[in-house]
Amino acid sequence: MNEEYPDQGIEGQDQDLDAERTRAAAMPDGGELSRAAEPPPENPRESTLRKEVSRLKRLLAEKTLEVDFFKGALQEVAARRQKHGITGGKASTTKSGE
Repeated sequence: MNEEYPDQGIEGQDQDLDAERTRAAAMPDGGELSRAAEPPPENPRESTLRKEVSRLKRLLAEKTLEVDFFKGALQEVAARRQKHGITGGKASTTKSGE
């Protein structure tokens, strides 16, 4: 259990995160804070670091979408296995020494 969500299991937390992503995506700026709220960079190093942070945020968002996709796919596979009573098959390789 997560301390932030004491009454929810992981599924409830996942639904909360999905709702937050949906709300952020619906915002005109995609959920990002306005650039006007940030002071202008004081030096080239700060500017470089800000660009790197932005790049990493985009990469994190892409990876989050990939994880969401694969999580959904795995849930579908698990649901199909439960529906059809598939618990696993015989190993395709033999044990060592046989």
